[in-house]
Amino acid sequence: MYRYYQSLIALRKRYRAIVHGDFTPVLEQHDKVFAYLRTEGETRLMVVANFSGEFLKIDLSEFNQNAAEVLLSNSGRTTFDFSEEIELQPYDAYMVKLTS
Repeated sequence: MYRYYQSLIALRKRYRAIVHGDFTPVLEQHDKVFAYLRTEGETRLMVVANFSGEFLKIDLSEFNQNAAEVLLSNSGRTTFDFSEEIELQPYDAYMVKLTS
């Protein structure tokens, strides 16, 4: 847990968008997933969190990303492919950097 918070603090210092970026909700119709974009200039970060104890599939293909850089994950996932449905494990949480 300590190292996870260290990672969060390091990301907050590295990406101004986390604190100062515009907030845009994503997947608002989904009652078990909390997802949003933070955008500042060319930097676009997305946070996706499964707040349930179930495996879920989500569709983020509207963002036209082949893959995104995973900046933080609580499950060890290193890739995030937007071209197909994404399966989230129970209580998964990710922060990914989108390409322009």
